[in-house]
Amino acid sequence: MKEASELVCELKVIVDEYLKTHPNISLHALSKRCGLASSTLRRIVNLETKDNPSDSTVIGIVSAITREDKIENLIHQNKGEIKKALIRSYEIVQKHHYRADLKDLMEDREIYIIYKLAANHAGTTHAEIKNLLGIPAISKLEMLLDLNLVYLEAEKIHARNKNFSLPLSIAKKHLTELLRFTYNTGKYVDRSIFLSGSESITKEAYDEIWEIIVNSSKKIGEILNNKDNLGEIPFFYNTILNTMDVDDQKK
Repeated sequence: MKEASELVCELKVIVDEYLKTHPNISLHALSKRCGLASSTLRRIVNLETKDNPSDSTVIGIVSAITREDKIENLIHQNKGEIKKALIRSYEIVQKHHYRADLKDLMEDREIYIIYKLAANHAGTTHAEIKNLLGIPAISKLEMLLDLNLVYLEAEKIHARNKNFSLPLSIAKKHLTELLRFTYNTGKYVDRSIFLSGSESITKEAYDEIWEIIVNSSKKIGEILNNKDNLGEIPFFYNTILNTMDVDDQKK
């Protein structure tokens, strides 16, 4: 029988230590802070996960436990297989910071879209927000301005921190909202794309697909981070790769 990996064992240690020093926090409550299903964290603690958890799962756990939102700082604070997983993630997201302070605000649909638009190089405008989200969204924009999370410059609204990342749970919650814009009317509507597929495959095939998606995400990141490519077209893309875990759905 395959034993739990070194990474799973290291994660179990830090989760056990955290729960021991925080007796009022349950495993379920901690999993919510990590942005994970409670069954996922339970399998790690019970060493029931034989394969390595995803790098995003590692980030969610160590970030929630240490309350540190910068991946580069998490890398310096950890060692072993956890550190290796964090380094892999850092190479993908580069200097995008995980913003724990934005998590609660981003639960709101309008705030999520407004901030994403404001985080683009060209920023956004009152008119664009009004046209996309309606007049009620302007009050959400004013709140973000009051909190100094966005600012107004030359009639354009910009996010204070344009390089940021959020928990997977936030993206999942607003996925249908983002897909609504995929087929929105606009100048480049003919270049919108949505692809979906599923099949039962081997672990080797899954790993091969994972590698392709990671490499393509790195390439897209290079294009987006090239200053010569910055323009006025508000662009977004989502990359999703997962398995249909029936146990998680039941729990």
